[in-house]
Amino acid sequence: MFELLPEAAGQGFEELLNGVLTTGIANVAHELPSFIDRAGQRDTVYWNFVSAPLREPDGRVTGITVVATEVTEQVQGRQQIQQLNAELATMLGTAPESLSRTLNEFKHEGLIELPPNTIRVLEPEKLRRAHW
Repeated sequence: MFELLPEAAGQGFEELLNGVLTTGIANVAHELPSFIDRAGQRDTVYWNFVSAPLREPDGRVTGITVVATEVTEQVQGRQQIQQLNAELATMLGTAPESLSRTLNEFKHEGLIELPPNTIRVLEPEKLRRAHW
């Protein structure tokens, strides 16, 4: 692994893999951040990572199987949504009275939900036809 991705060295993967070799217990990590070089620049990437021991018929661990799936786009998308929700919550907290009143009317009519820190549109077509 470190021959193919030398920049992965020193990021804790060695300890992770050695732990699987010595304990014989699989390791699962979700959205594990790391740094790799792409197109001449270092990028932060996120991985769903499973490492499992390979056993001989006598039970000895002689290797490791690793499956790593890059989930950077999903992590960045979720982070962007969380940021937008936080910005929207801030804007709604300082929104003019008329906007708050309109949102409450939409909520009462069942067009949107207003759970804490987010808005979810339930009936987008009705909302598009609503009079502002």
